[in-house]
Amino acid sequence: MFSLPVLTFHALAATSHVVAWPEAAFDAMVLRLARRGRTPQGLDAIEACQAGRSVAKGGYLVTFDDGYESVVAAHASCRRVGGRIVLFLATSLPESNPIFPGETECPVQAAVTWSELRELVKDGAEVASHGHRHVDLRKLSDFEIEHELINAKAALRDYLGVAPRAFAYPFGAVNARVRGIVGAHHALAFGTRLGAVTAESDALDMPRLEAHYFRHLSTRGDLDGIAVQAYIGVRRVLRAVRGSFHG
Repeated sequence: MFSLPVLTFHALAATSHVVAWPEAAFDAMVLRLARRGRTPQGLDAIEACQAGRSVAKGGYLVTFDDGYESVVAAHASCRRVGGRIVLFLATSLPESNPIFPGETECPVQAAVTWSELRELVKDGAEVASHGHRHVDLRKLSDFEIEHELINAKAALRDYLGVAPRAFAYPFGAVNARVRGIVGAHHALAFGTRLGAVTAESDALDMPRLEAHYFRHLSTRGDLDGIAVQAYIGVRRVLRAVRGSFHG
């Protein structure tokens, strides 16, 4: 069975924030994995995997959420090894400085600009939808969710000339109602289920791996290594335990 690990990043920054990797560590990870035959792929690889077709040996995805300005450096790093990033952009954020004012859990960094985004697209980066305002869709009415999705698609079309091929739920927050509405607009959507993408993965709740927990990849190990698999196993058990208490 073909499988694709999908790593989730947010920002590159020299801080201790959970959502930020140091740029040097990110560069080291991309280079290390490239030397092991792994190159960051695009959404074509996800579609091929879902269809049961072969994918590039050693392929994986580097995805960034939100739209921090450091995605420019991240894409450049991936391009140096023949890869690319997939950016899930919240379309109200470009040009903001800082991107999330007053949010102590986020690094103080500007958002990417629309001009920079156009250059990224020209250079092979893929830009998909993370909604418009970066809000928990479960807290919105059906009408408001529709507007989030429609406004994001319109901004990506008008500013970048792209039709988003996929969606990532803000905060990974999804339920049956949100999933149904998103599914009317997008064939692929990513949540926070743990694991690699396979042909059996739920197309509207695709798994990803939060990169914060795999910082060792900058110096050792691999995406199918013992440390990664052990972490996935432990987190699945913990989620199941929490679910049993709240079920």
